[in-house]
Amino acid sequence: MSDSVGRDASSAVNRPIFIQGVLGRSGTNYLAQLLALHPHCRLSAIPEDWLLAESHHLVRYTTRVAARWSRDPGWDLPPGLEQRLLTKLGEGMLALVGEGAEGRRVVTKTPNVQWLGNFFQLFPQASLLVLVRDGRSVAESARRSFGDDLFQVARWWGWAARQILLFDRDNRDRRNYRLVRYEDLVREPEAEMRAILQAADLDVDAFDFERIHDLPVFGSSTFRNDSGEWQWKTMPRTDGAVRLDRWKGWSRAEHERFNRIAGEALSKLGYEPEPTGGSRLSRLLRVGLWATLDGLQRARTGLRDVIAERAPSRLGRTR
Repeated sequence: MSDSVGRDASSAVNRPIFIQGVLGRSGTNYLAQLLALHPHCRLSAIPEDWLLAESHHLVRYTTRVAARWSRDPGWDLPPGLEQRLLTKLGEGMLALVGEGAEGRRVVTKTPNVQWLGNFFQLFPQASLLVLVRDGRSVAESARRSFGDDLFQVARWWGWAARQILLFDRDNRDRRNYRLVRYEDLVREPEAEMRAILQAADLDVDAFDFERIHDLPVFGSSTFRNDSGEWQWKTMPRTDGAVRLDRWKGWSRAEHERFNRIAGEALSKLGYEPEPTGGSRLSRLLRVGLWATLDGLQRARTGLRDVIAERAPSRLGRTR
């Protein structure tokens, strides 16, 4: 597949490659660094763009402006004007992201999928890679890195995973979109990168696949400083540097509660929930306990959010 972007600077500005991760700790840095190995790509100067997370304001704005246009039927405005306005706003955002690209495709990322459904309304020519990772790995990594509560992360991940599933259902046939699993990148990086490069309309033959194995590990949850605190840092890749099953040490109760919160989305994304066993009565009692605890947690979070007048969760919070 040929890539004309390297020869056409104006085209490159409107065709960046977006990576939207299910949550923080899902591997967006790794995927971005892999794409940056391509000679026709460069990383955005903005570490995380967060453009979609607030895009509902732009959609609301264009809807309200279009409503004012439609008040006078005698204006006879051309069809599709509202969508054109939204796309033009998107082009302005792309121009910002693409500053300094010098004709290359900009790779930009955000570990968040809020308002994912707005993507192709704003950026119809851009490429989109939605990155998922096993929710148990995300939760365990967040616990080790930030001290987050496993089940709060499970709620965030479950919500985000459901948004991704809905979006994928409606957009999986698009040529400039691909749903990527972090585990596939780690286990079969060459095969997965070939599919990703094709989805992003990048020349596969121009990519040096040997360099994949030279990339370090980005922000491993196992890295600690001398005080025992986690720090964001790159480290050399070793056989044990990337593990995909650190959640294997969870207790049965932890697996049961995670499955109750996000097990359905886990299965639909191709991950196998851990069987928990036990008698039917004991499982019912435990599920009832988790439901009560989770209900109390949601009520507490909702009350706190109302008081603070902020968004209902920190779905894309990273540190």
